[in-house]
Amino acid sequence: MARIDVRFKVEKQLIKQYPRAELVAGGKNYFYAVFDICDTWDDIGQPKALFTRGQTSKLMDLTQGADGLECEIPWEVMAEPGVFNVGIF
Repeated sequence: MARIDVRFKVEKQLIKQYPRAELVAGGKNYFYAVFDICDTWDDIGQPKALFTRGQTSKLMDLTQGADGLECEIPWEVMAEPGVFNVGIF
């Protein structure tokens, strides 16, 4: 299956998904989070993304992609239907 990008806009401390997307539970190795981060983050060394769902948390390194910082969305937070949260720091 082709890679699917899930885009997030980061303005200071606020993250918004755009456009809104619904992902399929059980997805593995093809969903990627792409972060468009405002310039207030420029002095932060290497931001990381934290994905959480229930008791599961996965910390992911962000790499520079064509459209912003990105990482794969961990399959562990998508193993079953439901909502997961994402934050960067």
